[in-house]
Amino acid sequence: MILYKVIPNNYVHELFYFFTGLLTATATALILLFLKFKTSMHLLGMGSILMFMIGLSIHFEVNITLAISLFVLFTGLVTTSRLYLKAHNKAELFIGFLIGCCSQLIILKYWL
Repeated sequence: MILYKVIPNNYVHELFYFFTGLLTATATALILLFLKFKTSMHLLGMGSILMFMIGLSIHFEVNITLAISLFVLFTGLVTTSRLYLKAHNKAELFIGFLIGCCSQLIILKYWL
C-alpha cells in the first residue's frame, strides 16, 4: 500500500522487483536457519541493495559509480564491525552477502 501511495508510479515497477528479491533472500536465510546455519542478515541486506543499485545503473543507463563505490565501502565497514563484535564468522558473512547478491541477480533479468 505504501508503494502505491508514497512512491511515484514510474518507480513502483523497480521497487517491486527489489522487494521481491529481498523477500526471496530472506526466505533463503530462513530455510538455512532451519538447517542450523546462521547467516548475516546485515550483509544480506547490504548485498541486496548493492546489486539493486548496480541494476538501477544498468537499467536507467546512468553513471552512479561514486554511489556504488561508497556503498561497497559501507558494506566493508559493516562486515568489519560484524567480525570485530564476533557476531558472525567469515563463512556466515560470506553466505549472507552471497544470498543477497544472488537473489537480486536472479530477479534482475525480469525487470531489466
